[in-house]
Amino acid sequence: MNKGERRRNRRRYKVRYDRIIVFVLAIAVLIVVVTSCTKACSQDPDKKPEAPAESSSEINGDELKVPEETKPDPGQVQEPTKPEDSYTEIAVPHDDIYKGDLILINAAHEYTFPEGDTELLTLYDNKNDYYNASDYVTKVDTETVDHINTMMEAFGTSIGSTVTGLYLLGGFRTFDEQSDKYQSGSSRFEPGHSEYHSGRAFDIVIYTEEYGSRVFSTDAPYEWFKDNAGKYGFIVRFPEDSEKYTGEEPRTNTYRYVGVPHSYYMSVKGICLEQYIDEVKKYTKDEPLIVEGDTYNYRVYYVPAEAEGDTQVPVPTEVRYTISGNNVDGFIVTVTTNK
Repeated sequence: MNKGERRRNRRRYKVRYDRIIVFVLAIAVLIVVVTSCTKACSQDPDKKPEAPAESSSEINGDELKVPEETKPDPGQVQEPTKPEDSYTEIAVPHDDIYKGDLILINAAHEYTFPEGDTELLTLYDNKNDYYNASDYVTKVDTETVDHINTMMEAFGTSIGSTVTGLYLLGGFRTFDEQSDKYQSGSSRFEPGHSEYHSGRAFDIVIYTEEYGSRVFSTDAPYEWFKDNAGKYGFIVRFPEDSEKYTGEEPRTNTYRYVGVPHSYYMSVKGICLEQYIDEVKKYTKDEPLIVEGDTYNYRVYYVPAEAEGDTQVPVPTEVRYTISGNNVDGFIVTVTTNK
C-alpha cells in the first residue's frame, strides 16, 4: 500500500470517530431530558412549592397564626339576633360623669356647672294652663319643662279642671345666688351643693282663694302625684325616711326630674336618689335592671368611669338609649325597647 492510500484511510477513520462522539453526546442529552420529564411527571400537580424557612428571630409565635374559618354546623339553626342584643362601644369623655338627668347633687357631691348639661327656659313663658309660675324669671331645664307640662295636664285632666291651684317656684340657681341664700341662712346647702343648680329641681306650693298659700303635700286632691309623678319622670327629692341618705329633712314639695324608668322604679321601691345611684351599680350590660312599662321596656346598667380619659361604654346599635353621668364615678345607660 503506497503513502497516498494510507492517508485516505486515516481520514476515513477520523470521520467515523467524530460521528461516534456526536452519537454519544446525543444519547446523553436524550437521557437527561427523559429523566427530568419522568421526575416532573411523578410529582403531585396540586402540591405547592415549600416556602423558604424563616429564621426563628423573625417569628412572633401565635401572632402570625391565622385561624381557619369556622363553618356553622348545618344541623344547628341559630335564632335571629334581637335588635336590642346588638351592641357596640363608644368613647365617652371623663367630664360627662358630671352631666345628665341622673347626676347626684348633695353635701358630698358638688355640681360643677358643666357646659352643655342644661338648656334653660323661663318657666313663665313656657308653662301650660294647668299651673302657674311664681314669678317671671324662674328658669328650668328645657326637658324638665316639657315633662312638667305633660304631668300637670294629666293631673288637670284627672280632676276635670285647669284650675289646679298649683304654683311652681325655685328652679335654677347660680352659684352666687345659692351663696347668698346660704349666707343669709335661708338655705342649708352650701353653694355648689344645691339640687337647684341642676335646673331639674323645683318646689310646688298650693294657693287657693279660700285658704291662701300652703306647702304642697299629696293629701286630697293631690294624692294623684304620689301615684303618678314617677310615670312622668319625677321623684320627691327628699322623701320620708331618707334623711340618713340625703342628709336633708324630708320635704314633700321638692321635686326633681330624673326621667323614666328611674323615677318609676324609685317610687315603687320607696327609695331616694342616693339609694338608687348605689343600687344601679349592681347591674351590667349583660345583667341589666329590667323595668317593664305599659308601652316600652327598659334596660338599665352601670358602667364605671376610667380614672382619666375616655371610657368605652357599650351601647345598643339598633334601639334607643341615653347615657347619664351620676356625678360620682360612672355612667348609667338606659335602653328603651318596644313592648
